[in-house]
Amino acid sequence: MSSTRTVVVSVVIPIFNDADRLRVCLSALSRQSYPPDLYEVIVVDNGSMDDVAAVTESFQFCRYCRETKIGSYAARNCGVRLARGNILAFTDADCIPDPGWLEHGVTELTRRNTIGIVGGNISVCFRNASHPSLAELVQQFTGSYRQKWHMLSEDHCALTANLFTYRHVFEHVGPFADEMLSCGDKEWGKRVFKAGYELVYGETAIVQHPARETIRELLVKTRRVTGGEMALLQKLKPRTATGDFAYGVIRNLKVASCVCVTVWRDSRFAAGQKVAIVVGVVLINGTAITERIRLLCGGAPRRR
Repeated sequence: MSSTRTVVVSVVIPIFNDADRLRVCLSALSRQSYPPDLYEVIVVDNGSMDDVAAVTESFQFCRYCRETKIGSYAARNCGVRLARGNILAFTDADCIPDPGWLEHGVTELTRRNTIGIVGGNISVCFRNASHPSLAELVQQFTGSYRQKWHMLSEDHCALTANLFTYRHVFEHVGPFADEMLSCGDKEWGKRVFKAGYELVYGETAIVQHPARETIRELLVKTRRVTGGEMALLQKLKPRTATGDFAYGVIRNLKVASCVCVTVWRDSRFAAGQKVAIVVGVVLINGTAITERIRLLCGGAPRRR
């Protein structure tokens, strides 16, 4: 821990709904093992209907600001502009950082000066682990927050639910693409990787991420992420948009088929549960395909 005592960390958290979960997140950040005088938390209100400012007032280490441009990446850029730290940490308002989150994340980042991103461990948690909802079971099989996979695959990125970087890296490669409503972390991570920095997976820098509790919430997320993927493809490979669209549809069909087979062979579930999970998986991937078609026909990406 002694090697990190001069490192000031700015934690940036965007929020556009659910101040109650933000309160839980900030409570967890108040119990960090990292020296309390060496980190700050910047909460960026991005159009929330709740009284976010009132929540932040209960935590002395927290600063509140507003970003009127809609989008979590616009909000994160706003937070970075206000940050005082030489290390930037990002998480989401509904995440619950473990007590050692900051300490472990900073330790990983400062191991070598060639590291540009540490993507921490995102552990999906259920409201009631012994009685998960259908939506939670679907997420268990579809792997929504596979941080290590994103970092080691050709994605070359870390999800902003748990990401550490240096301020100088952020300044070198530029801010998040604030026109994107989803997948902006993928686009930014690719820039960091292309600039020659290392991407490291931080197994011990853990945040708990609650699973979506309803199928409706999952569908909203599916539409948002699909829009982000399409926007990212248009940005990186505009000449192959139609081919990438076809590939995306094939991928959705393949994922649905593989997951359905896996679920049906899983002995933990009764036949009725298996049917329900399979229907949920098919619905999620069908929604993604429908959204791809809508976007290909000129529709705009959606946030909700």
